[in-house]
Amino acid sequence: MELEITVTPRETLVWAPAERDAQKLRHELTESGYLVRDADPFELTSVGLIPEGEHLEFDSARIFDVGIGPNANATLHALTDSGRSLVWHRWQTRLSRKVWGVPVAIPRKGRPRAVGIERATHFGTAVRSHFGLGLRISRETYATINKRSSLPRWRREDNPELWDSLDWSYEDAEHSFHSDEWCEEHRERALQSFDLNMRTSPPSIARSSSAPCSRLSPAGAAWWKSRT
Repeated sequence: MELEITVTPRETLVWAPAERDAQKLRHELTESGYLVRDADPFELTSVGLIPEGEHLEFDSARIFDVGIGPNANATLHALTDSGRSLVWHRWQTRLSRKVWGVPVAIPRKGRPRAVGIERATHFGTAVRSHFGLGLRISRETYATINKRSSLPRWRREDNPELWDSLDWSYEDAEHSFHSDEWCEEHRERALQSFDLNMRTSPPSIARSSSAPCSRLSPAGAAWWKSRT
């Protein structure tokens, strides 16, 4: 069985061919004590790996998360030791021969790859966009709301007092999704920060909030130098 892989700094997703295959794999791994978690598209969306119009391909019924580091190493080794092969999913843009020390096949040439990710060099550092947002500063896209919590998973038993004090900011009992009230308050603070930075930025940037991330103009560089 060929299993596809996608990786972000916070998760490693295993894509099974079908829902039944995923259920069988999850059962085998869980029974053997390996880490297996539900898959969520938030991380792939955050790092810009899901091409525009292809979100429906993310079928959580046939995808599961095996974590990162030693946990991912152990679980992926268990899969390959049992005869399964790993290959990079077509959405993955940075390919290597291994992930967490486990061999992953690079798709053959000509296989469809994700496109549309904008890249640039910003102050000497290579950067790439989150898909759909690009590399241009815009107030409209600066603080888009995603209600899913980005905090590490924890439970009420870990700190009951803190958990209860944060209940208002979540809409579910598991503290997985923030409430509309919390999101709006957080977005408002982010936009206040955006507006403040636009007022204090070099003229070449402040004049156009849609300026691409590249480098300062000579006038902007001179202004910036005078401020430091």
